[in-house]
Amino acid sequence: CVIGNGLVISPQAFFQEVSDLELGGITADRTRIAISPNAHLIMPYHPLLERISEEKKGEKKIGTTCRGIGPAYEDKAARCGIRAGDLLNLEILEEKIRTNVEDKNQLLSTGNLGPLDAGRVFEEFAGYASQLGPYITDVSVLLDREMKRGKSVLFEGAQGVLLDIDHGTYPFVTSSSSTAGGAATGLGVSPKKIDGILGIT
Repeated sequence: CVIGNGLVISPQAFFQEVSDLELGGITADRTRIAISPNAHLIMPYHPLLERISEEKKGEKKIGTTCRGIGPAYEDKAARCGIRAGDLLNLEILEEKIRTNVEDKNQLLSTGNLGPLDAGRVFEEFAGYASQLGPYITDVSVLLDREMKRGKSVLFEGAQGVLLDIDHGTYPFVTSSSSTAGGAATGLGVSPKKIDGILGIT
């Protein structure tokens, strides 16, 4: 099971799902799950910022889940996001968190929300580093190797064209490329490797 670079990950949600699977008798360790180091992380400030954004829109709000997915993609596009691979270097992680928290606290103040403590955020994510670290691997290389060995690979994506950031019913869309072609960019594999597409509605 591979989580590609095209996704954003909440470490809390990830570990909850791992726990739920293991309670159901399903092994969910690093021998069965791989996470791209380039997948961006949902940070504690992302859900707060999304809530502020939605509330400001009033009747014109998008209707997001307010789980911080959109703001995490905004940071990715703004080139200030924190990626899973950053967990492998705590010095870089701390610097990025401090810079981001300083910037985001200014935005949080516009929504009458108290500031976040960069030190606490770093402690939380430094704790995730040792837990999430074993799962992190170059999934593009992993998938290419397995396909060259003749293994079948099923790419799974949610939502579809109408929620695609480029081709969907903008602005009522998700924050990523959810077309079939998004599988190639979202995992770092050649589109020539995709030999069948199944849409479910």
